[in-house]
Amino acid sequence: MLEFSARHSIEAEVEVVALKDVNQAFEKVAQNKARYRIVLKT
Repeated sequence: MLEFSARHSIEAEVEVVALKDVNQAFEKVAQNKARYRIVLKT
């Protein structure tokens, strides 16, 4: 599966959220409103 993804340039879609906004990100996940994987950035 990883080889197929690499060969066809398929990447995960992520939403980058600043670490200071972690509470908002958590609420979004809890309310099932996170469309993509949420990644925290320092």
